[in-house]
Amino acid sequence: MNYTFVLHTTTNNSIPIIVNSSITTKELHALFIRELESNRMFRKNQILDIFAHDKLYNYTLSFPKTNETIEKYVYRHRDYYPSYPIFKNTYDVYVIDVMFNEHLRHKFCFDMPEKTIKTNHMDNLYFSIKNILSHLYP
Repeated sequence: MNYTFVLHTTTNNSIPIIVNSSITTKELHALFIRELESNRMFRKNQILDIFAHDKLYNYTLSFPKTNETIEKYVYRHRDYYPSYPIFKNTYDVYVIDVMFNEHLRHKFCFDMPEKTIKTNHMDNLYFSIKNILSHLYP
């Protein structure tokens, strides 16, 4: 039996990979990396994680590098690899890379306000009054 894994990348490219059910997760992980490198999308050291996503509960599962066969692995993790009648044995797998991780880190780090300990609340009172007065007397 054949399985199709569709690698979704942060560059909006998808790579379908068709493998036999007897291949191990370690061999398939190495195949993922080779395909990403051969398509000139990423180098091995740029890839942080390859994972599956459970859309129902919004969980993720990193793709392992073990000697377990793909058939057993997919069967054990049906939440992440659901069986659809239309797309039989076709599963989505996602790739997160260093650049996208940096993008997310900067996006959330700079948007969050700095947390400071306030020892004097008079400055808040002053700015609140100033704000109210500026709206009353423009």
